[in-house]
Order: sequence, then C-alpha cells, then structure tokens
Amino acid sequence: MSGIKKVQMEKDNYKLIAEEKILNIHNENNDFIEDPNEFIPHQSNEYNNSNTNLIETESETCLNGSESISKDFDSVNSEVTSINNQIIVLEPNNPVMMRFQNTLKHHLLKQRENLQNELLTQDGIIRFKQNEKTSLINEINNIACRVETQYTLLNEFHRMKLELEAAKEQVETYINHGKHRYTEISIKTTVETKKFEVFKRQLDCSQGLVKELTKYEKEQETTFNICNQKKSQAKHFKKKLLNEQQKQDLLLLSLTQEILRLEDRMKQLGEQAETKYNERELLKQKVMDSSTDLDSINGDNTKITLLWNDVLINIQQRDKSFRKIKNDFHYKRSVQEEFHKNDNLINVSNKLKYEQNNLQNSLKICLDKFNNLKDEYSKLIQMTEFQHQNLDQVLFDQKSIQNKINALLLTLNTKSNEKLKYEEDSLDELKKQLFSNSFSTQINNKISELKIQNKEHELVLVEAENNLSQVLLKLEQYRNTSFNLEKDIKENTKYLNDQGFVLSALDSELNKIYTEIKNKSRQIDLENKKLETMKKKLEEGTSTTPQIQIDQVRYKINEVEKKIDSIKQSWVQKQNKNVQLLDQRNKQFNEFNKVCKYASVMDTKNIKIELEIVSLYKVADQYKRTLINMRNTILKLNENCSNNKGKSNQMLNENEWIQYSYLAELKENEKQCLEYMDRLKLLKNELNDTKNVYIEKQRESKSWDSKVQMLVEMKKEIKKKEGDSGDIDAMKNEIHRMQIRESQLKKNLEKIMLDLEACISRREMIYNKVAANDVRLKGKSEAKQKFLKKLDDLRLSIKKIKMECKKLDRNISDLQHGKMALVNKITYANDKLNEAHRIINDLIKNIEDIGATKIKNIHNLSYKQSYAQFLDEVKKGKYHLLIKSESKMDEEFTIEWKKNSKLIGVTEALKNDFPYLDFQITRLLNILKSIDN
Repeated sequence: MSGIKKVQMEKDNYKLIAEEKILNIHNENNDFIEDPNEFIPHQSNEYNNSNTNLIETESETCLNGSESISKDFDSVNSEVTSINNQIIVLEPNNPVMMRFQNTLKHHLLKQRENLQNELLTQDGIIRFKQNEKTSLINEINNIACRVETQYTLLNEFHRMKLELEAAKEQVETYINHGKHRYTEISIKTTVETKKFEVFKRQLDCSQGLVKELTKYEKEQETTFNICNQKKSQAKHFKKKLLNEQQKQDLLLLSLTQEILRLEDRMKQLGEQAETKYNERELLKQKVMDSSTDLDSINGDNTKITLLWNDVLINIQQRDKSFRKIKNDFHYKRSVQEEFHKNDNLINVSNKLKYEQNNLQNSLKICLDKFNNLKDEYSKLIQMTEFQHQNLDQVLFDQKSIQNKINALLLTLNTKSNEKLKYEEDSLDELKKQLFSNSFSTQINNKISELKIQNKEHELVLVEAENNLSQVLLKLEQYRNTSFNLEKDIKENTKYLNDQGFVLSALDSELNKIYTEIKNKSRQIDLENKKLETMKKKLEEGTSTTPQIQIDQVRYKINEVEKKIDSIKQSWVQKQNKNVQLLDQRNKQFNEFNKVCKYASVMDTKNIKIELEIVSLYKVADQYKRTLINMRNTILKLNENCSNNKGKSNQMLNENEWIQYSYLAELKENEKQCLEYMDRLKLLKNELNDTKNVYIEKQRESKSWDSKVQMLVEMKKEIKKKEGDSGDIDAMKNEIHRMQIRESQLKKNLEKIMLDLEACISRREMIYNKVAANDVRLKGKSEAKQKFLKKLDDLRLSIKKIKMECKKLDRNISDLQHGKMALVNKITYANDKLNEAHRIINDLIKNIEDIGATKIKNIHNLSYKQSYAQFLDEVKKGKYHLLIKSESKMDEEFTIEWKKNSKLIGVTEALKNDFPYLDFQITRLLNILKSIDN
C-alpha cells in the first residue's frame, strides 16, 4: 500500500510541476516587452525543461498536453523570430500584444478543460468497467455456489434414494422371512394335529382293550369261583401275609433306590456349585484388578492436574514479573520489544497446547483401558452364547426322542383295523381341505395387505423425488409397518405357544389314562392271586365264601395304596418347594452382588468425571482472566502510544540500549527455561519410576495381606477344633454307629431280596399252572406289558428332559436380564464420556479462538504503530503528496481495497488447500485484514 501511494504522489507532483511551468511561461510572456533580448533564450530553455519533465511522466494525458503546448509555443516563437528579424518592439498597450495574450489565455484554458474532460471520461469508463467486472465476479460466484448446492442436493437425493432402496429390500426380506416362518408354523401345526389324532387312536385302542379285559375278568371270576370253593382258609391267610410282606419289601427297595439317586444328584449339584463359586471368584479377581487399574489411572490424572496447576502458577508468576517490568519501564518501550514479547507469549501458548495434548493422550490411554474392559465383557457374552449352543443340543436330542416316539406310534397304527384307517383317512382329508381353505384365505388377505403396503411405498418414493422434506415422514411410516409385522409375528408365536400348552395338557391326560390302565391291570393281577388263594381254600374244604374274602382283600389294598400315594405326593411337593426356594435365594444373592458392584463402580466414575469437569472449568476461567488482563494491557499500551507519539524520537536511542540489555536477559532466561525443562523431564521420569515401584509394592502388600488373613483364619479354625474336641468325638461316635446300622440294613435287604426272589418264583409257577388253559390271552397280555414298560420308560425320560429344559430356560432368562442391565449401564457410561469429550472439544475451540483473536489484535496493534510512525515521518517531511484532489484519492483507495479483498480471498483458499501452513497463512490473513480495517 505504501509503495502504491508513493507512486501516485509522484505522479501528482509531476502534473503540478507541469502546470506551474505553464503558468511561469504565461507570466514571462507578460514580461516580454521589458526584456525582449532575453525572451528567446529563456523561453527556449523553459520549453526544453518542460519537454524533459513532461517526457518523464507515464500517463498518456500528460504527453498529449505537452505536444499541444509545444505546438503553440512553436507558433509563438515563429512570430517572435519574425518580429526580432524585423526588429520591432511591441509595448504592452499595443493591441497586437493584447490580442496575442488573450489568444494564449483562451488556448491554454481550452486545453486545460479538454484535459479535465478527458480525465473525467476515462475515470468514468474505468469505474464502469470495474463495476461490470465486480458484478460479473459476483454472478460467477453466485452461479458456482448454486451449482455446488445443486450438486450437494443431487448427492443427497441419490444417497436418500439408495437408502430407501436398501430399506425397501430389507422390508421385502423381512416379509419373505415372515412368510417362510408362517409356512413352517403351519407345517408344525399339521404335524401336531396328526400326533393328536394318533393319540386319539391309541385311546380308542386302549378302550377296546379295557372292554376285552373286563370280559376276561368276568370269565375268570366265574371259573375261579368254581375252583376256589375247595381251598382252605389257612393257606389263604398265609398267602395274604406273604403279599403284604412283598409290598412292604418293594416299597423299601424303591425308597432306598430313590435315596441313592438323590444322594448322587446332591453330589453333582455340589460339584456344580463349587465350579460356579470358583468362576465367581475369578470374576471378582478380574473386577478387583480392573478397579486397581482405574485407581492408578485416577492417581495419574490427579498428578497430571497437579503438574498442570504448577505450570499455571509458573505462568502467573511470569505474568506478574512481566507486569512489574512494564510498570518500571512504562515510558521506555518500542515496537520491537512488543514483537519480542508477543513471540514469547506465542511460545507460552504453544507450550500450553503441548501440555494440553499430553492431557488428551492420558485421556486416550484411559479410554483404551475402558475398551479392554469392554472386551472382557464381550468374552462373558461369548460364554453365555456357548451355553445357548448347549441348550440347542439338548433340544435337538429332545426332538430325536420325539421322532422315535412317533415311529413307535406309527407301528401301532399299522396294527390297527382297516376300517378305522379308512374312516380316519376320510376325516383327515376333510380336515386338510378345511385347513387349506382357511390357510389360503389368510395368505390371500396378507398378500393383499402386502400389495397395498408396496403401493404405499412406491407412492412414497415418488413423493420423495419431488419433495425431499417428506422423506423422513415416509420412513417413519415404514418403521410403523415393520413394527406391526413384528407384532403379527409375535402374536403367531404366542398362538403356537398356546397350542403347545394344549398339547402338553393332552399329554397329561394321556398319562392319566395310562396310569388308570396300569392300576386296572394291577387290580386284575391281585384278583387273580386272590382267586388262586380261594381255590386252594376250597380244595381244603373251608366254610367261608370267596366273595367276602375278595372284598376284604380289595379294601385293605386300596387303603395301603392311598396311604402310599399321599406320602409320595407330599414328599414330591416338599422337594419342589425346596428347589424353588434355593433357586430364588441364589438368584437374589447374585443380583444383589452385581447391583452393589456396578453401583460402586458407577459412583466412582461419576465422581471422577465431575472432578475433571470442575478442573476444566477452572482452567477455562483462568484462560479467560488472562485474556482479559492482556486486553486491558493492550488498551493501556494503545493509550500510551497515542499519548507518547511526540516522544518517540527522543526515546529511540534509549530504547535501543534497553533492547540490547533485555535481549541479553531474555537469552539468559531462555537458557534457564531450558535447564528447568530438562529438570522437569528428569523429575517426571523419576516420578514414573516411583509410581511403578509404588504399584509393585501395593501389589506385594495386598498379596501379603491376603496371606496373613488366611493364616489368621487357619489359626482360628485350629483353635475352634482344639476347643471343641468333645463335639468332634461325639460326631465320630455317631458316624460309627450309623455305619454299623447301615451294614445291618444292607444284610436285611439282602435277605429280603432272596425272599422276594423265592416268592416271585412261586408266583410264576402258580400263574403258569392257572394260565395253561388260556394260551391265546397269555400272549396278548405279555405283549401289552412289554409295550406298557416301554411307554413308561419313555415317559420318564421325557419328564426328565422337560425338567432340564425348564431349568435351562430359567438360567437363560436370568442371563439375558443381567446382560440387558449391563448394556444399559455401559450406554449410560458412554453417554457421560461423550459429554465430557464434547465439553473438552468446546474448551479447545474456545482456546483456539481466543489465541486467534489475540494474534489478530497483535497484528492490528503493530499495523497501528507502523501507521503512526508513517504519519510522524510525513509530518517531518520525508514524503510528499502526489494526489491533492479528494476524488482521485477515494478512487485509488477503492482500487487498493479491492486488491486487498482479492488477496484475502486468495489467502483463505490457500489456507484451505494447505492446512499444515495454518500458522503462517493466518498471520498473513490477520495482516491483510488489519490493513483492510
């Protein structure tokens, strides 16, 4: 700017010199009569000087003016030479001389007016062209902005279109999945209906067998009444006693077997509990290790904050010393000192940024440790998935057992009558037709609904192409439809579960029927035995009737069976209650421990985050205060500079001496700062070493504490054992007595088993003698008993598997609830971390903005100071004005302002293109903006 102004001022000076010379020529023409002999050489010299001066100018207007003036003077010289040749002296009152002077004046005035008009026209043309240029640039920029906005809109439109297509594909895949799922469910329902029909057939077959058995019982009663009239009363009573003893022995055997089974089950459960307890202890150790790591991290953060506070205190002390120096040498400052001090402040700000980056690195380390904890949590989730896979294997085994049962049921169906087959086939066909009709209607309804939804989706896409603002609303509609589809699927699953419950109820009813069949078969066997006893009594010639004896025996048997059933039911109920209570207690205890742990961890995290936020707020307040102080000092400096402009020349020498002294002091201070930095690095390394040693010592102390506690507990247990020696002896005696009793009971059981075997052999002999007449019925009864045994075994296995599946379902539900709670807590912690990061980023942005404003203010101040120096130099007379008219000055200023604005645009583009030169480019930008202001 200063160079351009100098050139303009020189141009204006040349123009003014030319005008002054023209006026001098005019005055000399007036004095032509006084010294005619000197007119020609003086005039020629002035003419030559004017030509040389006019040639030096660069503007075209000045050249044209000089040519016209030279022509006029040539004409005048020619006239004067002619007059000199004629040797005629004209007086000023002479009319020729007056006319000559008037013509000269008019000619000069016309030329001056013409020059001014040409200059004005050229300025207007220049302004018009500049305005056209600016308007064209603005239009080009507007068009470029419009094109960019259109490109962005097109890109957004294509992106939204792709997203909508992806959403449409997802919905279609979801619909197809639902259709496939619905077909699978329909197939399962058909299979289950077939099973239900098979069970009905079995019921019909069992009813036919029951009728045949009743007929057979009646026939046996008639035959055994004839035979039992000859048996004696004594044998009858003996047989009765033997039967009662057998029943008691069987009950004892069943009870002992169940007790042994329960003992084995208790052992297995104890082993499982020990394994789970060990796993819980491992998890506790992991949690403790993670908590110790977090404590160490928090300690590191506190130490870093303390170091940061020390740095801030040093900065404050440095600011105080800087203020003292300012107060001491308030009137002895210069521009160069301020630049040096501004550079020092920039270095301090860079150091603060470096320390801030270190703090951010420490935060990143903390986040890495948090991610490691997340990885451990993912491992726990993998363990749960492994348990799910085991559950799937169990379900697969259950399905295989069900397939075996279905195969057995099919074999029974083949043995049924052909009439039943034809009737049932006809019924099945009718049911299938009805089911297919209902299923087809449902499918058609759903297809129509899906078609309507597809049409709606297409309409939404068309509207999205027209108006992008309505796309979000349509996406919400899609989400609602998908949610409704999920609801429909859930309702279908509920319907299938209800059908499963119905099937389970049918299974329970079938079990009841099979139990009734067993009871009746047992009653038949007992009646057969009683008939045999009656036959024996009749053979011996007793007087008692067999019907009375049979009734008495039946009455007693029923009483004994009722007592046994009531005892079994009460025992089973108590066991179920005990198991449920144990499960509830374990679940509540685990949940309580988990909640306590997570509550403690989250409390500590919340406290730490709050402390960090408070520290960050304090740091921000300190930065604000320092910036306010700097602004106040800058304002004071501006005031002092304005007051002391006249004293600048006097203080230059003193300032130079002070500069050299302070530069030496600054060099010494920089050396001291470097030494202090080296010392700080050494101290930091020593601190890290001490930290590591301290952590190792803490771990050793923890291990020693655990060992000491174990020793103390061992001592306490030993003391208790020594103090309670009488109780231990009593327990040993009781154990020895129980062992002796157990050996006695085993011997008694062996005797009872031998007696049972003998009784069974006798019963089989008697039964073979009685059943020799009815070989046909014997084969049927044996096949029936074998089939019933197989069915009983299968039912028991199914019950066991169902119980295990229920337990697994409960465990899975508990694990899922725990998983959801953990996920919620992790999301809450992530939200807090994101908030903390956001606050930190806002603070960093504020600090950067404050630094940018500080640098801008410094450049503005330096520009003002340089401008003040320039004005002082102008006052002294170093520079002269080249342009005196205000209009020309305004035009030149507008031209230079436009150039400056273009340079600002170029530098901003360079800043965007070269981000690694941000500092240098921002400095240039601030200088240009300060000039612009």
